[in-house]
Amino acid sequence: MMIVFKNWLRRKKLKSLLIKLAAYNDKGSSWASHNELQIKETQDLIISEIEDLIDKIGKDKISAELLAAIADGSLKEDATGKHI
Repeated sequence: MMIVFKNWLRRKKLKSLLIKLAAYNDKGSSWASHNELQIKETQDLIISEIEDLIDKIGKDKISAELLAAIADGSLKEDATGKHI
């Protein structure tokens, strides 16, 4: 029972991070007045958090599309939120 609850919380956090990344990529980096280095660092940090959560949830429970977007780097710059 506890594992199910933890995975529910992790999935909720994953969704939150995907929203955060999409919002940051859309206009957040501009609102924060970030330069190119700061943008890369912020994107890398969020992607790292996403990867950590996916490892805890289990890759077999994550869509192939999301895993592919992480692997090919397209998630890092996605501003559409399509992976949410």
